[in-house]
Amino acid sequence: MKLRNIYFICKDNYDAIDNLSAVNDRVDGRMCREVSGWSDALQALMNTRDIKSLEIESDELIDAVPEIFRTKDTFHVETDEWDRIFFAKSTLLRTMNDTMNLYRKMGLDTENRSGIDIKLPRFEDFTEFVSYVNELEFVFSKCPFLQSKDEKLQFENVDVGSTWLTFLVGGSTALVGVSILLNNIAAFIDKCIILRSHYLTVEKQKQDLENQKKTQQEKEIILQFLTDMYKKEVDAAIKELEEVTDYRVENKDGDEIGRINQCFEKMRYLFDKGLQIYASIDAPAETKKLFEPLEMKYLEIGKKQELLEKKEET
Repeated sequence: MKLRNIYFICKDNYDAIDNLSAVNDRVDGRMCREVSGWSDALQALMNTRDIKSLEIESDELIDAVPEIFRTKDTFHVETDEWDRIFFAKSTLLRTMNDTMNLYRKMGLDTENRSGIDIKLPRFEDFTEFVSYVNELEFVFSKCPFLQSKDEKLQFENVDVGSTWLTFLVGGSTALVGVSILLNNIAAFIDKCIILRSHYLTVEKQKQDLENQKKTQQEKEIILQFLTDMYKKEVDAAIKELEEVTDYRVENKDGDEIGRINQCFEKMRYLFDKGLQIYASIDAPAETKKLFEPLEMKYLEIGKKQELLEKKEET
């Protein structure tokens, strides 16, 4: 998980955990503690436990609350039970504070701005890292659907927690409502993933064809048919992107269409390797909605990659 995402999860959930409190009370003449604010605190803990560095502390606070009370917002406990809850709460808040202070001291707590976070595929050496960056640079600089007169992507930083590249959108329209450029990027990524699925299907059919008992002429006819079918899918994707982005490709057989096809191929390669693109965590809700449907597609690709890796290992 990105350090910036960790910072915002800590920041957004800190108060709910901090507000978990207790006051002295008597039940049947016996002194005890009345605990309140547990429902909000538990919801916040479900978020913080997703952070690896906070998982243990979050679980310890949950475990400190007797199980019979975990579905209630207010409950009574013995003083020693509250002491355990308070200690676990203080430990977690201290770790969250340390995390947020580190982030602020690094000067990374900048104002909220729309942008994208790109999770690079795993790489073994610097050469592989550079190759992924070069492929991305080609796509974002050469694809006509990702160009805008009013907005531009500006490289912001490299974040930790895997390797993340952060780009912010600069320009007049980026400050009001949904960024047109981010809308176009989300649409382009969606089409790239769809075309990747069609491509893999066609390639599988071509491989199966090799094992079929057909004449070479029959195979060539079927291969041409499969190639034409995929080209029609590409043409349909380009037409849809023209409508979404309001950009028209003038010469359907020229260099521009060739660059678009190259961009599709490069993105297919990067998705196969594990690349993922998200709206930045502090982007407006309207922008996040554009990228949310892509998350399920990343999960599907990831599951298929895991199955292939297991098959290869076997």
